[in-house]
Amino acid sequence: MTRPNLPLPSDHPLLVAYFPLNDPWVPVGRLAAYGAAGVDVVELGLKSWDAFMDGPIVAQSMARATGMGQVAEAVAAAKIVRGFAHQALGVLFCYAGTGVQGAGDVWAEIDAVLCLGRDETQRLGVLAEAAAQGTQRVEFIPHTFDDADVARALCADAYVMVQYAAGVTGIRTGRDTSLRARLARLRAAGVRVPIVAGIGISAADQARDALDQGADGVVTGSMTLARAVEGQSALEDYLQMMREVVRGG
Repeated sequence: MTRPNLPLPSDHPLLVAYFPLNDPWVPVGRLAAYGAAGVDVVELGLKSWDAFMDGPIVAQSMARATGMGQVAEAVAAAKIVRGFAHQALGVLFCYAGTGVQGAGDVWAEIDAVLCLGRDETQRLGVLAEAAAQGTQRVEFIPHTFDDADVARALCADAYVMVQYAAGVTGIRTGRDTSLRARLARLRAAGVRVPIVAGIGISAADQARDALDQGADGVVTGSMTLARAVEGQSALEDYLQMMREVVRGG
């Protein structure tokens, strides 16, 4: 199955922003701000009880979230993203576990999936289920990576997310000047899909730095979530600002 929203646009750097599924503090109507800001990729964060890569802001949101962390819980939000006036991709962000196993043809409603997991066999099982329904694959590459991580990056058919700053997700200050070399290593190995940088990108200067070092786009997670909790206006202002940054403003 070919998704109408793929491939991603190539005429500008990508803006990827996180949206928490079923968080009672962030109603689904807030997705309108992502559409208005021209966000290219919306990461739809699914509830997990083992969010080992996420810091307090995202982890607390997942703890608040209703539901059982099942793929079907992302369908309504994914349809909203597909309905944006511009081309946009809805990516399910999840952790491998019982909630995302056995989803079957529900995956046909999801454009792409970024799945993390402590058990690689379990994670690959989730990805195989998704691929069988035409759902594309995003791979996350940690700040320090080895040849096995490079091999995973080569399996991505939507995009690769490389970790900008070390540690779990969260709002940070400062920049990481090592990104350029890490991007070069992945591209030299043959990665041809877009490589976006995320974790530790909260402000305009960090986004510009990642783009200046050669990233094809940036991911903003914890700060986007914090602004979404504040309210629609705060979220709209933040996403509009980040859009201006990635479009060269």
